[in-house]
Amino acid sequence: MLERADKSASTARSTDKKTPEEDDEETFVSRFVCRFLKWILRGFPAKDKNVRYRSVSTVTEMILWFGQLE
Repeated sequence: MLERADKSASTARSTDKKTPEEDDEETFVSRFVCRFLKWILRGFPAKDKNVRYRSVSTVTEMILWFGQLE
């Protein structure tokens, strides 16, 4: 699943034609989001239900806000 996200993020970066400043900012943001999601997804299979709940709720909030960013 994460490999597909990495590939789609790199494909999206390579297909967009933007100025160098916008490309650098997008690259930084996409790398941050990718690393953050990889980190937070480690909490999904956790034994502690509080960790699972916080992980799922954080990803849910991120997904809800993605639509408003575009």
